[in-house]
Amino acid sequence: MSFLSENRSRQQIRNLFGIWNLFGNYHLEFVISVFLY
Repeated sequence: MSFLSENRSRQQIRNLFGIWNLFGNYHLEFVISVFLY
């Protein structure tokens, strides 16, 4: 039971990092495009 909840929280953290990574990449591309144009 404890292992299951821990695994679920880890999955949540992984999803959060995935979203943050996606947003970070998008922001980086936006900054690069602004500097290019």
